[in-house]
Amino acid sequence: MSAWVTVEQCKRIVSNYMSHRGQGGFLTGTVLSTGPLAVQTDTQLTIPEECLYVTDHCIGLVMHFEHTHEELMPKDLRNDVIIRQPLKPGEGVLLVCRPSTLADKGDKYIVIDRIRPYQVQREVDARIGGKDAE
Repeated sequence: MSAWVTVEQCKRIVSNYMSHRGQGGFLTGTVLSTGPLAVQTDTQLTIPEECLYVTDHCIGLVMHFEHTHEELMPKDLRNDVIIRQPLKPGEGVLLVCRPSTLADKGDKYIVIDRIRPYQVQREVDARIGGKDAE
């Protein structure tokens, strides 16, 4: 018996492995709910929270200001400042599928970031301090 594997045998082994293991790849979807998190892909597959991992870009971020001389701080900076909003139902997301393994017995999906239709420019309004700020 030979220890060598032919190219055809190798192709068949890889093909069988991939068909039983699942395929990875990029998907797009829409956030259905955030508590618990659920995403529906464009192929109408609903992915529950236990099958999702989320990158930091999709987690809300609030900055808390603390100052020893609060009376010297501008009024706008005495409150929490939202740096990044959390995901909201209806938002589009980009996912990567991580095929199942024998250990976890199920595909996992990584929510990479929000997606939206192309815009030439995106604008954000901000006002800190000044006589018009209350």
